[in-house]
Amino acid sequence: MNPFSGAVIGMKQLRWMPISFLAIGLFLFGVSCKGKNNPASLPIDTTPVSTGPIIVGNFGFNEESSFSQVTVYVSDSTGNTGTVNTGAMVISNGVTTSLTKHPLLTNTRALTMMGVPYITGHSYSASVDYVVGQVYTFDVNVDGAMYSASVTAFTGNPKVESSDGSAGVTCSWTNNAGNYNCIHLISNDIYSATAIDKVVGPPIPSNPFVVQNADFETETPGAGNVAVALHIVQRLVSAFPNSSASSCLIINLVAQDQY
Repeated sequence: MNPFSGAVIGMKQLRWMPISFLAIGLFLFGVSCKGKNNPASLPIDTTPVSTGPIIVGNFGFNEESSFSQVTVYVSDSTGNTGTVNTGAMVISNGVTTSLTKHPLLTNTRALTMMGVPYITGHSYSASVDYVVGQVYTFDVNVDGAMYSASVTAFTGNPKVESSDGSAGVTCSWTNNAGNYNCIHLISNDIYSATAIDKVVGPPIPSNPFVVQNADFETETPGAGNVAVALHIVQRLVSAFPNSSASSCLIINLVAQDQY
């Protein structure tokens, strides 16, 4: 597995990123995993209230590896398919970065734990440097109509510190950073009959927060079989004016470790 949030992102479709990115990746690439967590159970309004497209913007940054990526998902108002004649770009500090369209439809299942609506559409992505304090404007053109939303990069300092198997995993971050933070635990072998795939939060009950050995259920604490990914998430709802009210924009800062 790779470094991002790796395990979470989409174990079924991607295995090149660490767990930290997975979740980010989750968020970055929007793949789907074995689902013990039902996205429908999360407090997310996934019903569009307009005929505009549904746009989900995600800026993922792994503070440990300094890997960052922007991903935009676009579907029609039903949330079931991609839109035609669509392009996406990110503008920051006078620099415009065009996002590359991925040919196959993808979904946002990996991001639903961060308050993102579940949609199936086309995804667009590019590597963009994450600079704290810098404003990033996401411009999405759908058949000649422009939809824009901006977000400011912030410091979250997510840290995941594992014990030797005797004291669980301690997760900590900058106080008051993020508004939809969560922790994702997922087994390396997600296809195993005893695999773990669970989310703590949002919100996470305390800072720091210790994921106890009991939370690893059928896995052996300290054996390195479970990826623990901490996500510090800033979620902007009803982003991209004139698009569907389900549209949103998130920054996802990730740290992870194996336990």
